This record gives sequence, structure tokens and C-alpha cells, in this order.
Amino acid sequence: MKNRRGLLQLEGLTERIVPAVAIRAIDGDLVISGIHNTGTLTINVSGDNEVTINDGGSKNRGTYAVDGDLILNLSNRNDTVVIDFTTASRLDGSILANLGNGTDSLTIIDSATGTDAGIFGSLVVDGGNGDDSVIITNTSATQLLTIEGALNFNGGAGRDTLSINGNTATATLEPVSPISIGGGLTMTRVNSVLIANDTTPATATAISVTIDNNAVFNASADKLIANTVVVGGTKGEVTIAGALTVTG
Repeated sequence: MKNRRGLLQLEGLTERIVPAVAIRAIDGDLVISGIHNTGTLTINVSGDNEVTINDGGSKNRGTYAVDGDLILNLSNRNDTVVIDFTTASRLDGSILANLGNGTDSLTIIDSATGTDAGIFGSLVVDGGNGDDSVIITNTSATQLLTIEGALNFNGGAGRDTLSINGNTATATLEPVSPISIGGGLTMTRVNSVLIANDTTPATATAISVTIDNNAVFNASADKLIANTVVVGGTKGEVTIAGALTVTG
């Protein structure tokens, strides 16, 4: 008597939609990681210690509490991230951004009106390899944007830019009000630094930047890449309470 074997068949799997970006709350921190959809990952600070996340321009990922730090662990693709204080609000923790390799852009905007807004921890950015830019601009006409802690940006290999109320060549990012950094400023392997030098907008009469500690610029030693540091301009001045050090 012969044994009959059943035929093997392949069955189609149920379609599964995996979010491009993973959002998790871990011990009070809000961690955003992965690869976002085509477009810009927008994080609106919509209230005190509260953010609303939009992935790729059209995909609303909801509103989340940020009891600790806001942590970004992004991909090795070309990532574009905007953190916008859309209301007069604050984040009590720090922003820790690992942008990964690639041509990445992190923009922090104060577009709200009303009382002051800001980050009451530190801002720490690791750009990885590639041409990266960090833009911090206060487009609000009536308030101060504050980073209470330190601002640290490690650009890594490539052509990297830091602009703080600087000339961004983008009309929507033109600064009109001042920025204060309480814990000092440290730039490592950053090629172009622009601070309070925007002369374009007619309304930019108070775009000054105050650094209440040391300012350290460790310019890039990458071959064939020039380094530029521009501090202050006709419409903005820069106050540094500590030492100013430029190397590279």
C-alpha cells in the first residue's frame, strides 16, 4: 500500500502595514526611530511637554507626552526633520538627535506668538557622515526662543552647517526675534557657522543671539573643505558670556 503525500501549497500572507517611523515611550523619554516617509518628519511642540508628529507631510502619527527627553534615532538615508514650537510652550527635557549618515537636515523653529518658548534641557546633535545642516531660527515676532542647557553639534565627515538666526536663504525661516543659549555652544567638525548674520528680512531688527557660557568651534579638518565662521551682522549682535575658541 502506497502512502499518499499531501501537496505543498503556498498561501498568501495577510497584508501588513509597518509604520515607517517607530514611536515609543521609554522611562519617560519619547523615542522616534527608523525611516520616515517621503517628505519631512514634522514634530510640533503643541503644548508644554507635548508633541504632535506628522510623518511625511500627510501622515498624522498622533500627539504624545514627553515627560523626559525627546530622542531621535534616524536612518542612514537623507532625513529631513522640523521641530516647530507652534504654541508658546516648552520641553523640560533635552533633545538628543542622532541623524545617521546621509544628507540630513534638522530645523528648530519658534513660529508661535505669545509668551516665550524653548528647550529647558540641552540640544545634542550627532550628524554622522554626510552633508548635514542644523538650523535654529526664531520666526515669532513677539517672544524669545531659549535653549536653557548646552548646544552640541558633531557634524562628522562631510560639509556641515550650523545656523542660529543666520542667513538660511529660505524666506520661511528668516529670523525676527532673539535666541538665548544658556549652557554654552560646542561645534565639532562643522564647516560653516552662521550666527545672527541674516540681513535679508525688513522685520529682522532684533535677531540677536546670547550665549551664557563658552562658545567652542572645532572646525573640520576634512581635506578640500573650507571653514567659515560668521558671528553677528547689521541686524543682529552676539553676546558670549564665556570664552570664544576657534580651532581647525
